[in-house]
Amino acid sequence: MSAAMSDLARQQCFNHPGREAIVRCPSCRRDYCRECVTEHDDRYLCSACLRLAATKEERKPRAGVPVGALMALTGLLSAWLVYYAAAQYLVLKSEAEPSYRVWHAR
Repeated sequence: MSAAMSDLARQQCFNHPGREAIVRCPSCRRDYCRECVTEHDDRYLCSACLRLAATKEERKPRAGVPVGALMALTGLLSAWLVYYAAAQYLVLKSEAEPSYRVWHAR
């Protein structure tokens, strides 16, 4: 057995001294067992380093109007424009030719 292999076999979990360590946290460089680490962004982190990483990744608040509100407003404006243009077309057609009239004036 090589020296590196025997060193790995003797490593113990930082939180559980009686357990064999399977991974070293890349942030704090301590050894941990399976129960003490969590996979995050394709790396195994201990709970303390995971908490630290989560606080660093807090989202910044957005400034300005939300995109959903702008899209809803654009949709309403587009629908109004289509119906307005259709109404104007029908009015012009009914004035030009009486057979296009939908209603009849008495």
